[in-house]
Amino acid sequence: MPEDRDIGVVEARELLSVLYGYEPYMVCTLDAEWNLTACNYAFEQVMDTAAPQLRRPPVNMLRLVLHPRGLADRVHNIGEVHGHMLGQLRSRIRTAPTESLLALEREISAYRLSHPAMSAPRPALLPVHLWIDSVLLRLSSVAIRLGNGWDGAAVGPTLECLLPADDETRRFLLRRGTSGGDVGT
Repeated sequence: MPEDRDIGVVEARELLSVLYGYEPYMVCTLDAEWNLTACNYAFEQVMDTAAPQLRRPPVNMLRLVLHPRGLADRVHNIGEVHGHMLGQLRSRIRTAPTESLLALEREISAYRLSHPAMSAPRPALLPVHLWIDSVLLRLSSVAIRLGNGWDGAAVGPTLECLLPADDETRRFLLRRGTSGGDVGT
Protein backbone atom coordinates (compact mmCIF):
# COMPACT_ATOMS: atom_id res chain seq x y z
CA MET A 1 0.00 0.00 0.00
CA PRO A 2 1.44 3.45 -0.89
CA GLU A 3 2.42 5.82 1.87
CA ASP A 4 0.16 8.81 2.64
CA ARG A 5 2.51 11.26 0.92
CA ASP A 6 2.36 9.16 -2.28
CA ILE A 7 -1.44 9.20 -2.18
CA GLY A 8 -1.33 13.00 -1.90
CA VAL A 9 0.85 13.28 -5.01
CA VAL A 10 -1.41 10.92 -6.96
CA GLU A 11 -4.52 12.82 -5.86
CA ALA A 12 -2.90 16.14 -6.81
CA ARG A 13 -2.09 14.84 -10.30
CA GLU A 14 -5.61 13.50 -10.72
CA LEU A 15 -7.08 16.81 -9.60
CA LEU A 16 -4.92 18.76 -12.06
CA SER A 17 -6.06 16.38 -14.79
CA VAL A 18 -9.68 17.23 -13.92
CA LEU A 19 -8.95 20.98 -13.96
CA TYR A 20 -7.23 20.81 -17.33
CA GLY A 21 -10.00 18.59 -18.66
CA TYR A 22 -12.43 21.49 -18.27
CA GLU A 23 -10.46 23.72 -20.68
CA PRO A 24 -11.47 26.12 -22.21
CA TYR A 25 -13.85 26.69 -19.29
CA MET A 26 -12.60 28.35 -16.10
CA VAL A 27 -12.14 25.98 -13.15
CA CYS A 28 -10.24 26.13 -9.87
CA THR A 29 -10.09 24.44 -6.48
CA LEU A 30 -10.51 26.25 -3.18
CA ASP A 31 -9.84 25.42 0.45
CA ALA A 32 -12.34 25.95 3.30
CA GLU A 33 -11.56 29.69 3.46
CA TRP A 34 -11.90 30.27 -0.30
CA ASN A 35 -8.14 30.32 -0.91
CA LEU A 36 -7.10 29.17 -4.35
CA THR A 37 -5.27 25.83 -4.27
CA ALA A 38 -5.09 25.12 -8.03
CA CYS A 39 -6.55 26.40 -11.29
CA ASN A 40 -6.52 25.69 -14.99
CA TYR A 41 -5.05 27.96 -17.66
CA ALA A 42 -8.43 29.46 -18.64
CA PHE A 43 -9.00 30.57 -15.05
CA GLU A 44 -5.44 31.85 -14.74
CA GLN A 45 -5.93 34.07 -17.81
CA VAL A 46 -8.92 35.78 -16.19
CA MET A 47 -7.20 36.00 -12.80
CA ASP A 48 -4.20 37.71 -14.41
CA THR A 49 -6.35 40.77 -15.18
CA ALA A 50 -6.65 41.57 -11.44
CA ALA A 51 -4.21 43.81 -9.56
CA PRO A 52 -0.91 42.05 -8.73
CA GLN A 53 -1.37 42.30 -4.94
CA LEU A 54 -4.61 40.29 -5.24
CA ARG A 55 -2.81 37.51 -7.14
CA ARG A 56 -0.10 36.91 -4.53
CA PRO A 57 -0.52 33.67 -2.58
CA PRO A 58 -2.63 32.92 -0.80
CA VAL A 59 -5.10 34.14 -3.44
CA ASN A 60 -8.53 34.47 -1.85
CA MET A 61 -11.34 33.91 -4.35
CA LEU A 62 -13.84 36.19 -2.60
CA ARG A 63 -11.32 39.03 -2.50
CA LEU A 64 -10.20 38.39 -6.09
CA VAL A 65 -13.75 38.56 -7.46
CA LEU A 66 -15.23 41.28 -5.25
CA HIS A 67 -12.33 43.70 -4.68
CA PRO A 68 -12.56 46.91 -6.77
CA ARG A 69 -9.05 46.22 -8.13
CA GLY A 70 -9.88 42.57 -8.72
CA LEU A 71 -12.50 41.30 -11.13
CA ALA A 72 -15.43 43.36 -9.77
CA ASP A 73 -15.37 45.89 -12.62
CA ARG A 74 -15.62 43.04 -15.15
CA VAL A 75 -18.56 41.32 -13.45
CA HIS A 76 -21.69 42.87 -14.98
CA ASN A 77 -24.00 41.52 -12.23
CA ILE A 78 -21.59 42.33 -9.37
CA GLY A 79 -24.44 43.20 -6.99
CA GLU A 80 -25.91 39.71 -7.33
CA VAL A 81 -22.51 37.99 -7.16
CA HIS A 82 -21.46 40.07 -4.13
CA GLY A 83 -24.72 39.28 -2.31
CA HIS A 84 -24.36 35.56 -3.01
CA MET A 85 -20.69 35.33 -2.02
CA LEU A 86 -21.18 37.40 1.13
CA GLY A 87 -24.13 35.17 2.04
CA GLN A 88 -21.96 32.06 1.58
CA LEU A 89 -19.24 33.58 3.74
CA ARG A 90 -21.69 34.50 6.51
CA SER A 91 -23.16 30.99 6.40
CA ARG A 92 -19.67 29.49 6.82
CA ILE A 93 -18.98 31.88 9.72
CA ARG A 94 -22.17 30.72 11.47
CA THR A 95 -21.10 27.07 11.25
CA ALA A 96 -17.29 27.33 11.58
CA PRO A 97 -16.16 30.82 12.63
CA THR A 98 -12.48 31.70 12.42
CA GLU A 99 -10.69 35.01 12.91
CA SER A 100 -9.60 35.04 9.27
CA LEU A 101 -13.18 34.50 8.02
CA LEU A 102 -14.50 37.24 10.32
CA ALA A 103 -11.81 39.63 9.04
CA LEU A 104 -12.63 38.70 5.44
CA GLU A 105 -16.34 39.36 6.07
CA ARG A 106 -15.56 42.83 7.46
CA GLU A 107 -13.31 43.59 4.49
CA ILE A 108 -15.75 42.41 1.82
CA SER A 109 -18.70 44.16 3.46
CA ALA A 110 -16.81 47.45 3.16
CA TYR A 111 -16.12 47.23 -0.60
CA ARG A 112 -17.78 49.98 -2.61
CA LEU A 113 -19.51 48.49 -5.61
CA SER A 114 -20.55 50.06 -8.90
CA HIS A 115 -23.93 48.37 -8.36
CA PRO A 116 -25.38 47.89 -4.88
CA ALA A 117 -25.07 44.46 -3.31
CA MET A 118 -28.22 42.40 -3.51
CA SER A 119 -29.30 39.72 -1.12
CA ALA A 120 -29.43 36.90 -3.59
CA PRO A 121 -31.35 33.67 -3.28
CA ARG A 122 -28.93 30.76 -2.99
CA PRO A 123 -29.34 28.99 -6.31
CA ALA A 124 -27.45 25.83 -7.16
CA LEU A 125 -25.97 27.71 -10.14
CA LEU A 126 -24.98 31.34 -9.59
CA PRO A 127 -25.23 33.46 -12.76
CA VAL A 128 -21.99 35.33 -13.42
CA HIS A 129 -21.97 37.80 -16.31
CA LEU A 130 -18.31 38.49 -17.07
CA TRP A 131 -16.80 40.89 -19.61
CA ILE A 132 -13.94 39.32 -21.59
CA ASP A 133 -12.55 40.80 -24.81
CA SER A 134 -15.48 43.30 -24.95
CA VAL A 135 -17.91 40.36 -24.95
CA LEU A 136 -20.37 39.79 -22.12
CA LEU A 137 -20.17 36.11 -21.21
CA ARG A 138 -23.09 34.49 -19.43
CA LEU A 139 -21.65 31.90 -17.11
CA SER A 140 -23.00 29.61 -14.41
CA SER A 141 -20.84 29.23 -11.33
CA VAL A 142 -21.19 25.92 -9.56
CA ALA A 143 -19.26 24.77 -6.51
CA ILE A 144 -18.72 21.05 -5.99
CA ARG A 145 -17.30 19.80 -2.70
CA LEU A 146 -14.84 16.97 -3.41
CA GLY A 147 -14.40 14.01 -1.11
CA ASN A 148 -16.53 12.98 1.84
CA GLY A 149 -15.46 11.26 5.01
CA TRP A 150 -17.16 8.12 6.25
CA ASP A 151 -19.34 10.28 8.48
CA GLY A 152 -20.54 12.33 5.50
CA ALA A 153 -18.51 15.40 6.44
CA ALA A 154 -16.88 17.18 3.51
CA VAL A 155 -13.12 16.81 3.75
CA GLY A 156 -11.72 17.78 0.37
CA PRO A 157 -11.31 20.96 -1.61
CA THR A 158 -14.13 22.68 -3.48
CA LEU A 159 -14.13 22.57 -7.26
CA GLU A 160 -15.40 25.96 -8.54
CA CYS A 161 -16.51 25.89 -12.18
CA LEU A 162 -17.52 28.78 -14.44
CA LEU A 163 -19.40 27.07 -17.24
CA PRO A 164 -21.23 28.59 -20.23
CA ALA A 165 -24.88 29.42 -19.57
CA ASP A 166 -25.75 29.96 -23.23
CA ASP A 167 -24.61 28.90 -26.71
CA GLU A 168 -23.01 32.26 -27.55
CA THR A 169 -20.76 32.05 -24.48
CA ARG A 170 -19.92 28.40 -25.22
CA ARG A 171 -18.93 29.23 -28.81
CA PHE A 172 -16.83 32.22 -27.70
CA LEU A 173 -14.92 30.18 -25.11
CA LEU A 174 -14.37 27.29 -27.52
CA ARG A 175 -12.98 29.68 -30.17
CA ARG A 176 -10.80 31.44 -27.60
CA GLY A 177 -9.54 28.10 -26.28
CA THR A 178 -8.55 26.79 -29.69
CA SER A 179 -6.89 30.06 -30.74
CA GLY A 180 -4.93 30.35 -27.49
CA GLY A 181 -6.19 33.93 -27.20
CA ASP A 182 -5.38 35.99 -24.17
CA VAL A 183 -8.07 37.65 -22.12
CA GLY A 184 -8.40 41.33 -22.93
CA THR A 185 -10.38 44.12 -21.35
